[in-house]
Parts: sequence; C-alpha cells; structure tokens
Amino acid sequence: MSDDATFQWPTLPDSQDEASGDDEIAESVRANAPAKRAPGGTWVVLVQQNAGSGEAMRWTAEQAKVVDGGQDQARREALAVAETFVPRHPMMEQGRTIYRTSPDSYVVLVVGATSEFAFEVKVAQVVKRLRPEPQSWPAR
Repeated sequence: MSDDATFQWPTLPDSQDEASGDDEIAESVRANAPAKRAPGGTWVVLVQQNAGSGEAMRWTAEQAKVVDGGQDQARREALAVAETFVPRHPMMEQGRTIYRTSPDSYVVLVVGATSEFAFEVKVAQVVKRLRPEPQSWPAR
C-alpha cells in the first residue's frame, strides 16, 4: 500500500442537490441547509461513544462539527476531532491510539487510569432531515 503522501482516498461525487435525482431529498436538504453551502450538501463530523454506566450504558451519536467545506475538508476535521475529542469514558485519560478504518471513519482507543474505552469519529453527509435535530447537537 502506498503511503498517505501519494495515495489519494476516493471521494463521493460533488453533485448539486438538483442533480441527485431525488427532488424530495434535495428539497429537504435545501430547506434546512445553512445559507452558505458547499456543493454536494452539508457535511458533518459525527462522534459515536458509550454514555451512561453499568446496565444503563448505551451507544450514542452526536454531531461534533458542521463543516463549511466539502467531503475532503470534513475528513481533515474528523482527524482533528479524533485527536482532541474528550469522551465521556474513561476518566483521567492516559493516552489514545487512532485507527483509520476507512477514508471517512476513525476508531479511537482511549486508555484511562483504570479502564479502556473506544469511540468512533465519522464523516457524514446530511441527505434528509425529518424533524429538528436533537437539542444536544451544537447549533450551526
């Protein structure tokens, strides 16, 4: 495999919403999109992690960042989130290892004082909003 300096990860086509072939999705994205949008729709960085403890522990997703650029910019932002995001678990982080599992996702293993946990960082394109975003997601 080539090193990252010469290897180019594939990207999704940068199509306009009107060219997507699905007017309902295009209209949904247009109605909820920020005023200044990159071609191809709105890109976000999502973080998935464990929340709660014991029997109540569950896997959650949250929007860490809305990206003003396209997919390539979102990929750069995702790596920055993987390096700096402070997960709910473990407490007292001692270190972390970041694994790129695809061009658009990372698994981050975090070592704490007494335990280890993992979280995922993913690049995603908003294609449709059916209701308002959860209150916990940062505003645009």
